[in-house]
Amino acid sequence: DLCARMRYEEGAKAATEAIRLQPDYSEAYQIRAWLRELLGRPDQALADYDKSVCLDPTNARTIASRGRLRDTVLGDPAAALEDFDRALTVDPQDAEIYGLRASARASLEDLPGALCDLDPALEITPDHAELRFNRGVLRQQVGDDDGAIEDYTEAIRGFLPAGVRLSTTITTVTIRLSDGTEERRVVYPSETTP
Repeated sequence: DLCARMRYEEGAKAATEAIRLQPDYSEAYQIRAWLRELLGRPDQALADYDKSVCLDPTNARTIASRGRLRDTVLGDPAAALEDFDRALTVDPQDAEIYGLRASARASLEDLPGALCDLDPALEITPDHAELRFNRGVLRQQVGDDDGAIEDYTEAIRGFLPAGVRLSTTITTVTIRLSDGTEERRVVYPSETTP
């Protein structure tokens, strides 16, 4: 909307002023990159991410943000993989970066590699519903229907709001199996404390 766009423009101007006052301020480049991305200026955003990474090559989140831009906006998952590999070298405990790298690998049709990235991501954050759902999608694509249903079930549990009595929540999961048939399973999640 127009109000949000105006706020992003103002934020980008403020970051530009911060850069003018302190040209080696890597966070200002990172913030401006993100705002330029939101404003639909991916080439300018990439230039700012590049400068921020150059100034602070140990900021895993900035490196990963540049990779995400390369993968999802600029359509270059191969370059994104380089960024995600580098970011994970800096911070091997960041589950989100593993998830981003899995997405880039899936874009390159490396489904086994994508699955390999989601395993450590879920070891780090086992209750991350989106990562769990994404692994279910990949498992389904490689023909692991039982694993897919297991992940979808856990993702459903993860998306439920806190305090919901899961014993009263019954969910039906329908999945198209690798042989083309459909299987429907009723999921009775375990009860939690309200």
